[in-house]
Amino acid sequence: MDTDTHVLKSHNIIKDPYNNIMRTTIEAMAAVFGGTQSLHTNAFDEALALPTRFSARLARNTQLILQEETGITKVIDPWAGSYLIESLTQQVYDESKRIIEEVESMGGMAKAVATGWPKLKIEECAAKRQAVIDSGKETIVGVNKYKLEKEDELEVLHIDNAAVTKKQIARLKELRQNRDEAKAQALLANLTKAAEGQLNDPENANNCLAAAVECARARCSVGEITDAMTSVFGRHVASDRMVSGAYRTEYGEASEIEAVSKAVEGFEAKVGRLPRLLVAKMGQDGHDRGAKVIATGFSDLGFDVDIGPLFQTPAEVAQQVRATQVALRFEYKLNLFTTNYRPSTLTSMSLESAVWLLDT
Repeated sequence: MDTDTHVLKSHNIIKDPYNNIMRTTIEAMAAVFGGTQSLHTNAFDEALALPTRFSARLARNTQLILQEETGITKVIDPWAGSYLIESLTQQVYDESKRIIEEVESMGGMAKAVATGWPKLKIEECAAKRQAVIDSGKETIVGVNKYKLEKEDELEVLHIDNAAVTKKQIARLKELRQNRDEAKAQALLANLTKAAEGQLNDPENANNCLAAAVECARARCSVGEITDAMTSVFGRHVASDRMVSGAYRTEYGEASEIEAVSKAVEGFEAKVGRLPRLLVAKMGQDGHDRGAKVIATGFSDLGFDVDIGPLFQTPAEVAQQVRATQVALRFEYKLNLFTTNYRPSTLTSMSLESAVWLLDT
């Protein structure tokens, strides 16, 4: 079995970001010790933006140094016989087997995904870990311990979104002008037939992947290939369900939790309803785990939380604010693809701040 390993992007942290270089090195070394055949190392600034040439070079050189200078790639199993490693491996195996059996009992991964179960489990794990960090039980250097008095200025990659959009539209027009249009449309129609189970190709039967490859060879765009199957399968819509109790249970009944709970009760008695919060995730990045962690935490504290869908524009968020009549808004934005979306100042809020907002 071949193994492809990505270091954890959740460990790529905005605060004191140069620490991410050490985190990535440790995780990459662990992957090599585990026998990975393929390795991806994150650039240290990926929590802020797309990598610069400088940060990308450091990420690449991390792998090169592990490969060429350490000698660890010359030994098949460097930790063979280590009780710690063998014990951890057994724990991973046992837990993985339990999860696989649970998925099989649902009828397989496709059916599990359709119910939203895997996503909910990931969000539950993320909420619990965030609670452990927020409570100080787990140390993150530069975040909840050994914090800098003043963050250093960091040069990040800025992308002109309007220019990129204009360039991509021009490329698509040129592609469509220079391809065999009749052939492209015929192959897209074949893909739709394959999705319907009616193509019955002599070699590939109704294999959608094979039909999609033929479309790509005829210079069909990803959007066209997707649309050809969407007409049959529809689009997956992620569940907006929240994990209940995960954050508060893991954080523990600390004085901060008690203070916020009392403030929520006071707000309800004064206003006649729970404080309402909208968590909005804007931009084209498809990850909403951070937004769900924020939503789960405030929901556990007693807030009435609304969650916006993925890929919202600022105008759509504003419309949702008016429709839901929220008192507070969290704007969870990422600066990964465009300078139009900058990291919000409201990506984290202390419990003391929450109490202050309720009192004002």
